[in-house]
Amino acid sequence: MQMKKIKYIQLILLILVFIFPMIAGTFLYFYHAHFQFKTTNHGILVNPPKMMRTKHIKAIIGKKWLVMYVPAMPCNEHCRRIQHNLNQVKLALGKNSDRVNIILSDFDMQSELSATFGKATTQKIYLIDPRGYLFMYYSSDTDPMNILKDLKHLLEVSQIG
Repeated sequence: MQMKKIKYIQLILLILVFIFPMIAGTFLYFYHAHFQFKTTNHGILVNPPKMMRTKHIKAIIGKKWLVMYVPAMPCNEHCRRIQHNLNQVKLALGKNSDRVNIILSDFDMQSELSATFGKATTQKIYLIDPRGYLFMYYSSDTDPMNILKDLKHLLEVSQIG
């Protein structure tokens, strides 16, 4: 009698080992919005990514990643410091620095960003992929090291640009 009970418990445990991951996976799939999982990116992801339609952007991008800073007009000391920091980030990329362009936006790009997001778009740093999709942005007071970490990760895993 005791042996039957042990075999029954083993059978139940064996079934649970295979069934529990499926139940947990299904639960997480349908209720993922209720959990805050840690991400490795430091910027704010744009979901879904927005296609930048400005001809000027397409001419600049070529086959490179684009880091675009949108300053408040006119460009003041804060703006110049951010531009300097972004240039230092590009230099810190080392051998991958030729895969990235750094630009200050002009009025056409600012108007397109305002139309796309429908809110204030100045004082932000945007990342645009080589296909022209804006997919991440940072506030202007973000630590440049965080941008560098994200760019290094992007360039490491990307097959484009």
